[in-house]
Amino acid sequence: MVFAELDTADFETYIKNRYAPELSYYEYNAKKNKQRYQIAQIIVIISSVITPILIALNRPILQIIALFSSGIVTIVTSMLGVFKFHENWINYRTVAESLKKEKNFYDTKNCEYEAAIDPEKLFVLRTENLISREHSAWVSCQVPKEQSKSQS
Repeated sequence: MVFAELDTADFETYIKNRYAPELSYYEYNAKKNKQRYQIAQIIVIISSVITPILIALNRPILQIIALFSSGIVTIVTSMLGVFKFHENWINYRTVAESLKKEKNFYDTKNCEYEAAIDPEKLFVLRTENLISREHSAWVSCQVPKEQSKSQS
């Protein structure tokens, strides 16, 4: 969405229909990915600690449980690599905070907004640039390293 010149109604529409939903999206996904990452890490830590203890107790049933526990570590660790909860959490949080910072600069007329002829247009352009960069970062994060090397 590019505006040649923004009036107050257009800008309010942009804030309501584009900026606010995008900010909500990034905040929600940052929180969701943070929770998933932390839960997965807790599972890995607990399973990693109990596995050698179960093996050391040298009881057949406990060794079977230890086998399953080590399998859980492998599965959850692999899931962390595939779903990239940590990377997504950081990316979403970074964009959400950048969007909030941009709005704060606009509201307080700091940085480039102080001297801008059309601060609303500048805000829209900078906000769209943040969203576009995040999308590019997300795509590059999702491409496996081997595939991205072969495309270079």
